Parts: sequence; C-alpha cells; structure tokens
Amino acid sequence: MSQASCPQEAEAHKAVRTGTWEAGLSAHVAGCAVCREIVQVSRWMQTLAESPGETHALPDAGLLWWRAQLSEKQAEGERARKILDWAEFIFATLLVAGLVGWIGWNWIAIQTLLTSLLADGWQHLWATASFAAGAAPILSSFGVVIFFLVSIVVAYPLLVWD
Repeated sequence: MSQASCPQEAEAHKAVRTGTWEAGLSAHVAGCAVCREIVQVSRWMQTLAESPGETHALPDAGLLWWRAQLSEKQAEGERARKILDWAEFIFATLLVAGLVGWIGWNWIAIQTLLTSLLADGWQHLWATASFAAGAAPILSSFGVVIFFLVSIVVAYPLLVWD
C-alpha cells in the first residue's frame, strides 16, 4: 500500500460507493496509482460485504457463560486432585518409612518373638489344630471359611483400587 495521497481520493471513493463515474474521474483513476488502489480496495470491500458468506448464528451467551464456569470448575477439580494425589503419595511414603523405622528400632525384640514362635509356637499350634480337626470337624471347616472371608475382605480393596 502506498503512503502517497491524492486530492481526488475522496471523489474516487464516493464514485465506487455510489456507482456514478464522471469521465474526468475515470481518466484520473486510470493514471493515478493512489486512486486506482483506493478503487480496487473499495470494490473488494463491497464484494466482501455483499457476499452471502456462511454466517453462523452465535451461541447463546448463557450457554457460553455456563461452559466457561464448568471449565473453570473442572480445572479447579483437576488441581485439587493433583494435590490429593501428591498428599496420598507422601502419606504412603511416610507410612512405609515409619514402619521400616519401627521394625529397625525393635528388630531384636521382633527377632526374639519370631524365634520363640517358630520353636515352640508351631508345635502348640499343630497340636491344637489336630485336636480341633479330630474332635470337631465343624470347627475346622468353620476356621477355613473364616480364613477365606478374611482373605476376601483384605484382598478386595486391593483388587478394586485403581
């Protein structure tokens, strides 16, 4: 686009808008680059304005506002979920670290207890279990049922958890 101006720019623009051309103005536009450019741009703008281009109806303002609010709430929920995920990770890490620390602190007592259970406890356990199984078969089957129920209660949350 040129930076120069012409004293007849306004007349050239008016002639394009109204469609009435004087003979002297037509000759001037043919020779003047500035006025020729004004005429070209004005005609292009008129065809653009008159073209029945695809005009889409704008969506309802209330719907746009509702969608913006929903998007904002979802973004807040996502931020909160990320914070809770980190808190869960940190809590689990601290829990495991605390358990490991407790076991390390009390290792001698735990080792003594496990040794005594393995040495003496198994003998008493098997003696009691064989007596219960021989004396009352219903008690042993009840023990098996209780064992499976406890296993399901413990395992179910681990299987369902995402």
